[in-house]
Amino acid sequence: MLNLKIIGGRLKNRNIKVPESARPVTTRVKTTIFDIISEIVEGARVLDLFAGSGNLGIEALSRGAEFAVFVDHNKESTRLIKENLKSLNLEEEGEVILADYKGYLKKSGDVFDIIFLDPPFNLIHDLNLKFLLGHISENGIIVLKVEDNSKIKVPESLEVVRHKKIGINEVYFIRKFN
Repeated sequence: MLNLKIIGGRLKNRNIKVPESARPVTTRVKTTIFDIISEIVEGARVLDLFAGSGNLGIEALSRGAEFAVFVDHNKESTRLIKENLKSLNLEEEGEVILADYKGYLKKSGDVFDIIFLDPPFNLIHDLNLKFLLGHISENGIIVLKVEDNSKIKVPESLEVVRHKKIGINEVYFIRKFN
């Protein structure tokens, strides 16, 4: 079992457990993401879709996000996220949902200020960002991490406001088009 460190906020340097099946966001990528979104994390409602270990959502909570919802279809992942939240005393600040991302988005009416997407490689080509439109707040942001050279489709109602290449990763910061 791998452990990752929280890199900022009130829980800095605390460990979280990572399931064997997850490919966690590296410290370098996580640092870049949170440097870019730092101004909107405080008080934010966060969705960590394809949560894996809950790495990004937990980092957001450590940095002052109000609440995080963690969605993953893997039982081991959701079990470990619950363990991580408990060991960090974040149980009241997070909700863990075992579900397929499309099923969750279709059923949920929740709206978020930050949506983290780190989809498995095999889902990147089928990922339809339109599913997120009803779930992103007016000034919210979608943070999408993909492997280098992955083709993503951004619907007309959304726009990429920033793109960062970090090693073999690409991170897109996407907002509603105004």
